[in-house]
Amino acid sequence: MRKFAFISAALGALSLASATNAAYTTTFQGATFTVVQVSSTEFTFDIAGANALTGDWAGATFLGAFAFNDIGSPTTLTATQIVPPGASTIDTPGGLNASGCDGSGTGFYCFNLTPNVAVAPDLKWDIVATGGTFNFASTGPTLKIDWTTSSTSDTHLGSLFSASIPPGGGGGVVPEPATWAMMVIGFGGLGAVLRSKRRRQRLAIA
Repeated sequence: MRKFAFISAALGALSLASATNAAYTTTFQGATFTVVQVSSTEFTFDIAGANALTGDWAGATFLGAFAFNDIGSPTTLTATQIVPPGASTIDTPGGLNASGCDGSGTGFYCFNLTPNVAVAPDLKWDIVATGGTFNFASTGPTLKIDWTTSSTSDTHLGSLFSASIPPGGGGGVVPEPATWAMMVIGFGGLGAVLRSKRRRQRLAIA
């Protein structure tokens, strides 16, 4: 019975390690977008380089809104700005157009930032679902983003992007300490089972 418990622990640890901290990343016009799945109901969204945008985003001074698709069918989402610390925003069902969240389109979850967020070297949100689970598409979540030059208006500057953030790309994400601990316990259990089996085989031969 203990053998099966050890094996289950090891398999569970491996499964958690692969599902937790799955990363999606891409770079466009000076900004690097990274989504990291923390759990089945939580992911983080990070924008590096928002203060050094290029192309038709050059000159943007604020982020007005962003929207995700291809993330499954969770219920209401809350995005809490954690870098730098800021306000929480409830999603508006529907997509994002040239004037901000538009409330239309299926599968989109749009976050209208009020007030708009000033550009910075790093911007990060923690996004949590109150029900249902995230199930990202194999191509990664689709992002639309609204850069602007106004602290109040969502009239966009340049492209709305509207593209998938693919898996990987920026290298693997290191598992959190709790995940490492579960993996060590799981592999230790497998090792104990194998050693016990070998001892029984040697005794049987003797």
